[in-house]
Amino acid sequence: MMPSEKNWDGGDLYRRIVADVAAGRIRPGERLGENSLAARLGESRGAVREAMTRLEQGGVVVREDNVGSFIRRIEDDELLEIYDVRIALEPLVAIRLAQVASGADLEALDRLARQIDRPTPPSADRDVLDNVFHQTMIDRSGLKHIARLMRIGNLHVRCSALHQKIILSRAQAGGPIARPDHRTIVKALRTRDPDKAGSTVAEHLRAARKNTVAEIERIKTFMAVLENS
Repeated sequence: MMPSEKNWDGGDLYRRIVADVAAGRIRPGERLGENSLAARLGESRGAVREAMTRLEQGGVVVREDNVGSFIRRIEDDELLEIYDVRIALEPLVAIRLAQVASGADLEALDRLARQIDRPTPPSADRDVLDNVFHQTMIDRSGLKHIARLMRIGNLHVRCSALHQKIILSRAQAGGPIARPDHRTIVKALRTRDPDKAGSTVAEHLRAARKNTVAEIERIKTFMAVLENS
């Protein structure tokens, strides 16, 4: 089983499918059949159908009449636009969280941050944990309206074709560009200073966006070299 905080995969079929997509076990463009998915996950067709409806509403799945449902491919420019939306909204989550987070909330985030930032080779599971970290911040902030707004952005960021392409291309394209440190966010939250927490998250997301742009360009260059060789 993929490593995660308990509230991420606690029997929620919708999130289990998202986790499989983010970890590369289900690929962008892949057809999702209700029968095969129900059999593989050990769930009823009704539960799978409900999860698929939520995935479609979130923009992760597209349905084609008389063909089936597919994981939607997301273009590079769309992903960067989603980062811009997150940069505008997610600092508000950190501002509230610095005020209301319990000690247990901060410990849960710290455990996730240490798993994500550990000095080992990157993997799809770490990208999933990255999403869990940010989703945990949203869930424990108590900001219900932002939670609904951010859900689509978070899913897109972790379930896009681009992120799968980055994961699959890292070895050939020369390894990953260093990701921003998540422990700095936890450290800022522990100060209970809302402004500091908000600015730290904004800086974290700007760095992540910058790294994503660099990874896109590096992979494009690598693919161009392959095509011309």
